[in-house]
Amino acid sequence: MVSSSPQDIDYLILLALKYKNKPVERRLLHKWLYRLTSNNLNLREKLAFFGGSQPFSPLVESRLKELVKEGFVKPLYIVGPLYTELYRDYYVLTEKGAELLSSQREKLKEIEDLIKRCAGDLEPETGEGIERGAEA
Repeated sequence: MVSSSPQDIDYLILLALKYKNKPVERRLLHKWLYRLTSNNLNLREKLAFFGGSQPFSPLVESRLKELVKEGFVKPLYIVGPLYTELYRDYYVLTEKGAELLSSQREKLKEIEDLIKRCAGDLEPETGEGIERGAEA
């Protein structure tokens, strides 16, 4: 269940998806959240990332699955750009997720401000994300 704490990883995921306003690849979402949390964001839950150049957090992955199950995020499977990649996992904010963010607007100001400050860091590098594949 999504908690009411404004410093919860669930809200960080939802706000990152809201900011992009288009489907975001799972691997790129992990990378963005790694960049955001390295900017001294005070989260209730500490995120541990593994993988070096391609950060991965088991906590982010489990929370993402829970957000999908609760209907706040919708998974999309888009054909990969290479024949060796049949499908890639993408996620998009649902209307239910957007309503939750709207209802918590004041509490989420700190996280939203951080996302806006780090906007340049959230842009995909060459070959990352949906820009490389087909748009939904």
